[in-house]
Amino acid sequence: MNFEILNYIHNKGFTKSEIDKIGNTLIYFTSVLGEIPKTKALKLLYFLEEKSINETGIPFFGLDWKVWKLGPVDQTIFNEFSNTPDLLKDYISTDFRENNVSMVKGIREFNDDEFSDYEIVLLEKVVKSLGNLSASELSELTHKKGGLWDKVASEKGLLEKFENGLATTSDYHIDFSILIESDEVKIQMFNNYFDLKSIDRHYAI
Repeated sequence: MNFEILNYIHNKGFTKSEIDKIGNTLIYFTSVLGEIPKTKALKLLYFLEEKSINETGIPFFGLDWKVWKLGPVDQTIFNEFSNTPDLLKDYISTDFRENNVSMVKGIREFNDDEFSDYEIVLLEKVVKSLGNLSASELSELTHKKGGLWDKVASEKGLLEKFENGLATTSDYHIDFSILIESDEVKIQMFNNYFDLKSIDRHYAI
């Protein structure tokens, strides 16, 4: 995976279309599951991304997932959940509870304009298969041995740092191309996605 392109894309910010897709995905989650903790919201977004790439080679969002102690995290979305939303203010609100736990809930009706038929089915599948799991149970899945998070954390020597409290974040990216490295068609779809996305953001922002 070309992480230089990914960094360029992320630094260009989000287009209105991208914000709308992320926002409406969260609205969908909360319309089915009710308000959810930020950690669970992040995990569900991540699993949508992973499952979409695994099945088609095409990311659901194209977010910049990095290896943090908590698991895969897109820092921009994490910040949206950890404070009063800015990018997503027209879609979600956050409510801070006991122990400073941030709860995420949708504030408008779900709009499917930014989704393909396949993506709607994928949303339904992810909520059906993972929606009833707790944030901690979802964290166990993202941290499973041999998973994408574990591969990077192990390779970069992060596991010991995380376990010993020497670090909670990192700048290392989740490499989704590992999922599809044996499928030339999916790899091509994956690479084309980010090439087109960099062009879209260049002209949209």
